[in-house]
Amino acid sequence: MFTFGRPTPRRSLSGADIAQLRRGAVYIIGPRPSADAERVDLVPYVKEGLFYREAPLPVWRIEGRAAAAKLAARGYRLSQSYIPPSVRPYLEGRRSPRLGGRVASFYLDRGVVHWRMGGEAWKGGCPQADYVASWGQPPPCPGLWVDLRRIYRRHLWLEAAERMGDAWLLKAARRRPEDAADAVHALAAEAVAFLEALAAATGIGVDAILDVLERNSVAAVAEAVFHWEAERRGYVLEDSRRLFDMPYFDMARGGKPGVYRGVAEFDFRSLFPSLAVKLGVDPTTARPCAGGYCFDGGPIADVIKRWLEARLRTGDKRLSEALKWLMNAGIGAWGKAGWGIVCEVCLLAVRGAAASLFDEAWRRLKPIYGDTDSIYVESSRAGDVAQWASALDGLTLELRGVWDVFILAPARGGGAAEKNYIKAGGGVFEAKGGLLRPHDLPLAVRLRYREVVEAALAGRDPADAAAEILRAAPPEQLFVYRAVEVRRLAGLKRRGALHTAALYLARRCGGCEVVDVFYVPDGDLVYVPWAAVDRRLAARPADEREVRAAAVSYIRRLWKLKALRLASGGQMKIVI
Repeated sequence: MFTFGRPTPRRSLSGADIAQLRRGAVYIIGPRPSADAERVDLVPYVKEGLFYREAPLPVWRIEGRAAAAKLAARGYRLSQSYIPPSVRPYLEGRRSPRLGGRVASFYLDRGVVHWRMGGEAWKGGCPQADYVASWGQPPPCPGLWVDLRRIYRRHLWLEAAERMGDAWLLKAARRRPEDAADAVHALAAEAVAFLEALAAATGIGVDAILDVLERNSVAAVAEAVFHWEAERRGYVLEDSRRLFDMPYFDMARGGKPGVYRGVAEFDFRSLFPSLAVKLGVDPTTARPCAGGYCFDGGPIADVIKRWLEARLRTGDKRLSEALKWLMNAGIGAWGKAGWGIVCEVCLLAVRGAAASLFDEAWRRLKPIYGDTDSIYVESSRAGDVAQWASALDGLTLELRGVWDVFILAPARGGGAAEKNYIKAGGGVFEAKGGLLRPHDLPLAVRLRYREVVEAALAGRDPADAAAEILRAAPPEQLFVYRAVEVRRLAGLKRRGALHTAALYLARRCGGCEVVDVFYVPDGDLVYVPWAAVDRRLAARPADEREVRAAAVSYIRRLWKLKALRLASGGQMKIVI
C-alpha cells in the first residue's frame, strides 16, 4: 500500500535515469523532500501494481533535476521528471509557437561550410534564418539548431534514398560535398515541416519539442500534453516503468503466396486511437472488471479524442501526419520500457480489441493479406468489406485504392512471409519488407528493380534479368550500398562481408563516425572500389571484370530473387 514517513527505495536508478532528471522542476509525491520544496494543491495518482490510484499524499514542487534524481534514489515518487522545463511555458499559455520560419541548412566539409536556403547555394557566411539544420554538425551561425540525426532513424544517404528515390545513392558514390549539402537541405525542409506540424497540433514550440527529442521521442511530446491536461483538472500522475513485456499479437497474416490481380486495399483510419476513444481507455480510470479491464474515460482519453477529431477533419497532410504520430506514440508509450505514464492494461485493451477486429475480418472477408490496420482483398469483394465496415461503430475503414498487381512473398519455412509484399498500379510501385525490398541489391539492379519484377511476372528467372542489368551496368553501380557506424564495429564476435568492408574503409577514412560502404561479397573476399579485401583486412587491387563477375554471382545466391520467382510461378504475363 502507500508509504508514509520515510519512503522505501523501490529500485535503483541507471545513469541514463539520473541524466534525465538533471534539468528543470518536477513534482514530488509524499513527505516533504526539502525545506525549499513548495507545496502545491494537486491530488496525486500513484502506480500501485497495474493501476493508478488516488493517494492521500501531499505533492511538492522542487527546482533542479539533480535534486530530483537523489530523491528518486531514496524512494520518493516523481511526476513529469522526463519533461523538459521549456515545455511548460507553452502549455500554460505564456508562450506561443512561432510557425513558418525560414530554413537554412549546411554541410561542413574540410573546413568549408556549404549552405542551402530558399533555392540558393553558397559557401561561408551566415544566413538570416530561423532554423539552422545539419546532420550532426554544430551550427556556426545563429538560429534554432535542428540536428537531423535526432529526427531520422537511418543515415543521411539512406534517408535521402527512402524519401526521394534510390538515385540519390549514386550521389553518395560520387562523394561530392555539394550533393551531401543538397541531401541535408531536402531532409531539413521535411523535418522542419513535421516539427512545425507537431507544434501546431500541441501548442508546444519547436524549440521545446527539440528539447524533448534530445533525450526522448515523440511519445514524450504527447505525454507532456497528457500530463498538462491532468494537471489542469487538479492532479498529477506518478512516473513509472512497466512491470512486464507486452505480449505479441499476430497482426500480420497472409493467404497463399503468389501473384494476385485487382486487389483492393482498405485502411483503418487511426485504428488504435479510434479504439482507445471508443473504449474510453485512460490510465487514470483503468480498473479490473468481469472478463478483463474497464475504463471510464478521463483527461488522456479526452486529449486523444481531440486529436482524433482534428485528424479526421483536417485537409492538411502534414498536420494529419503529426496528429497520427502523437496519438500512436502516446498510446504505444503505455507499454514502453522507460519512465512515463505507463499503463500496461490500457495498451493490452487497445491491442486486444484490434486483434479481435482482425480475427473477425479474417473469418468474414478471407483477405489475401493484412497487417495492423490494413487489409487486402480481391476487388470483387470490396462491397462485402464496405458493408462490414458500415457496422463498425466509431471506426473508419477507407478504400485506399485498387492495385493491378499484388505479390505476396513466400517464407523460407513455407507459407506467406509477414509484411513482405509488392503492390503496383497506376504508375506506383511499392516493395515492402526486407525479403522483397531491393535494399541489398547492387545499385544497378536496385535502380531497375521494377524491371526485375516484371521479368518474373512474365515467366523469366528474375536472377537472369538482374544479371543482364549488371553485365551492362556502369562500374560504380556494381556495388551494394550500406551505411555503418564505426562504433558498432568494435568487439564484433562474428564478422560478415559487410563488417570486413566497413573495417577496411574505416581505417582508410580516419576519424569517420559513419562509413559509406560500397561492397560486393564473394566467398572469403569482399570487393570495395577498387580492391579485394580478405578477412584479415589484407587488400589487393581489383579490376572491373572480377567485380562484375562477383556481383552476378552474388545476386544469384539471394533468397530475395528466388522468393520472387517462387511467388510469380511464371504463370502470368503482366506489365507493371
